[in-house]
Amino acid sequence: MSILSQLKEEHDNINKFIPTFYKMGINLVSREVRKEALDLSMEFILNYIENYHHGKEEELLFPLAASCGLLRGGGPRCTHFYGKFLNTNFNRRISAQVKNYPDIKEYKIRKSVSRLVEENSPLKIPLEEHEQGYYLVQMIKFEISKMNESTRENLFVLSKLIRWYAETLRNHVDKENDCLFVRLESVIHEDQWESLNPHLENFNYKHEETKLKGLESLNSLLYL
Repeated sequence: MSILSQLKEEHDNINKFIPTFYKMGINLVSREVRKEALDLSMEFILNYIENYHHGKEEELLFPLAASCGLLRGGGPRCTHFYGKFLNTNFNRRISAQVKNYPDIKEYKIRKSVSRLVEENSPLKIPLEEHEQGYYLVQMIKFEISKMNESTRENLFVLSKLIRWYAETLRNHVDKENDCLFVRLESVIHEDQWESLNPHLENFNYKHEETKLKGLESLNSLLYL
């Protein structure tokens, strides 16, 4: 299975998670969410999304995409998502919120993609969304750890952070499926995709346990 086929399949699993997590954010204020569900959600996010899925994109797909040099001007769908990215302005909201959490460690971008941000590549946007996700996840983790002593105000904050994360993730997945992946299919040649296969096999082998832990958490969450 090609890397794009794998990433799309992973997006399918992520899309199963998003509405469940968003609903938790809505129900949290009335305390209708089990702590077990939040813990399973964090296990899925950290193992499957942050480490496995984003790791595959940043270590394999994005460097290959950058090497083709033909990503600009992705068409009307890409223009639509870029406008949406600017209008939602999650970056500003998240940056303001994270100032309330001084103990959260600064995001460290993977070396494989650091130059793409420095060069202002079109791939800077999905990479910035990975960074947004990191900070939201760290804030959510902190708030969950304090749930036993939470006031109603703290639950409102956790509710907001969960809904922000679900919305950010939904936009990110849609953008990749309908813009980035479509563009890459048209500009990257078959031999370039094939050259990635040994590295893809190695990545999947090294991260098999992380992937399975994430999927196990998702399945347990969906059947709670």
